[in-house]
Formats: sequence, structure tokens, C-alpha cells
Amino acid sequence: MKPAIPSKKDMLEIVRTLKTLYPEDGIEIMNEDAITTTLETTAHAIKYLRNTTTNEEDLTAIAAASILRYTVLNHPLTDGNKKLGAAAAALTLIMNGYHANEALLACLSLLTAMNKTTLQETINKIRENLNKTNTPPNTNPLKETIKKIKPHWDTLRKYDKNKATLKDICKTPT
Repeated sequence: MKPAIPSKKDMLEIVRTLKTLYPEDGIEIMNEDAITTTLETTAHAIKYLRNTTTNEEDLTAIAAASILRYTVLNHPLTDGNKKLGAAAAALTLIMNGYHANEALLACLSLLTAMNKTTLQETINKIRENLNKTNTPPNTNPLKETIKKIKPHWDTLRKYDKNKATLKDICKTPT
């Protein structure tokens, strides 16, 4: 089974939500192709790695870590790239039946932006924290993701405004 990843429509809906929640931040799409590239790169990586592993947890962790990392580094937005990356990774996990550790994903998005973690380290951290969830079948994964990650977006926003530290965001050792 190939892990599900968010669609471009999902990513754009997350951006719309960010713009609605934080209008004063001036969040705009600067490079929509960067979103497409992130999704395509992740899909190609999963397709390629499918030949070397069939372990569902490994492939899901790779998908979530890739989406987080490439969203943050490809910088599609004027502001909010860390928030978008963390939300996209959380959505990937939820879509594949896993609990998303939103605090960890916010921390990893910040560490990625600061160039203090590698893709492999991000994969390993996500993999170590994977837990299957019993999400009700009628749950909307995107709405569930946004509801759960919103407090962590607020913390990332405080960091961007110099009102929180790396230690505030990464409360557990990374």
C-alpha cells in the first residue's frame, strides 16, 4: 500500500486557513509551483522507495518528513512555511491512520527552517513517534488536522515574533 499524501487542493486549503486565522501576517502564495514540486518530489520518493521497503510505517514516516521538509525549504509562502509544513505532515499521518504528534512536527519544521536537522533525522523522529489511531470513518482529515495543529501554529507564530524560544517549541528532546 502506498501512503496517501495531501493533494494540492489540501495544501491550498491549509494556506486559506492560515490567511484567515492570521490576516495581519500577510500570508500569500509566493510560488505555487513550490507546492506542486513538494508533492511531486514526495510522490516520486515513495514510488522509488516502494521497491526497497514495503514497511507501511517507514513509507508513511518518509512521506510525512518529505512533505514537511520540502514545504519549509521550498518556501512557497511569504510567511507561514513552517506552519504549512507541519500541517501537511500532520495531514499525511492522519490520512494514513496515524496519530500526528503536532508538537513534534512544529518543532521539526522549525529545526528544518534553521537547518538543524536532516531529512533522515526528521524521518527517524517521526517514525519513532508513529502510533496507529482509531479515527472514526466519517472524520474529515483536513479539518481534524487544522483543529489539532492550531495551538502549535500559534506557538510557531510567537517564535517568529520573538515571543517564544526554540526551547518553548521543542519542549521534548529532538
